[in-house]
Amino acid sequence: MALELAISEFSFQYWKDSPRALTNVSLTIAPGSVCALLGPTNSGKTTLLHAITGILGSHHRDAIASGQIRVGDDAFTPLPDRVLFPTVGLTLQDPYYQISGLCDTVVEEISLTLETLDIHGSDIPSRVMALLDKLGLSHLAHRKPSTLSGGELQRVALANILVAQPPILLLDEPSNSLDGTSLRRFASIVCGLKGSTTMVVADYQLELAILTADQFVIMDGGKIIFSGDRVQFIGNLSRFRALLPVGLLEQTLRSIPDSTLRKRIMMTIGIR
Repeated sequence: MALELAISEFSFQYWKDSPRALTNVSLTIAPGSVCALLGPTNSGKTTLLHAITGILGSHHRDAIASGQIRVGDDAFTPLPDRVLFPTVGLTLQDPYYQISGLCDTVVEEISLTLETLDIHGSDIPSRVMALLDKLGLSHLAHRKPSTLSGGELQRVALANILVAQPPILLLDEPSNSLDGTSLRRFASIVCGLKGSTTMVVADYQLELAILTADQFVIMDGGKIIFSGDRVQFIGNLSRFRALLPVGLLEQTLRSIPDSTLRKRIMMTIGIR
């Protein structure tokens, strides 16, 4: 079941004399929705995701943090001191880092996640195959993970997390290894997960956000400088040309079937 995610006045420094990586970040994400967390490199997106998962609290013991992170009914002040998986799942920027290298097939790779969590049962093979079918990966079930393309590997890395059925899913720069076709396929998967899990998609590119998100948040310098729904985001998009690749939306927008949304976005950012 999807959980609400709430961050309240959260600030973070990696060590005492370092500049703040995050400053007074407050954000609430409704259960089952998709939040696009957008911003340039070093804006604080990955740091925020790692704070939510518990990576920062468990790996940076000398860090300085304040505020609160709430995952469902569990509140952490200032942040979790242990990795919260499988309650919170995280896909990394490079999917290769989420493949164990120990397994000869995709099925074995995904089953390994459940074994690591000490989840066993006769239904595991059917559970894994059902997930592969949902993600359009059933034809790759018996392929060696190291032979897959970037887009295929991105979906396998996602499957590695989804098999644990996390109520919250964080995606860090998922567009990195996806071409146009793979991105639209990945967007369809994200939309298909709405309602069953709460998702945060952290990205610099805008295409995946436009195709999937209900809520849009823009970060810069470790702070949230904009938060709003789809209509508010589209209405303010031209303000963020200096921070985001607004101009690069043209190619993607022209590939989306004609719609009121497409026309509105293109008019807002000056694309004819």
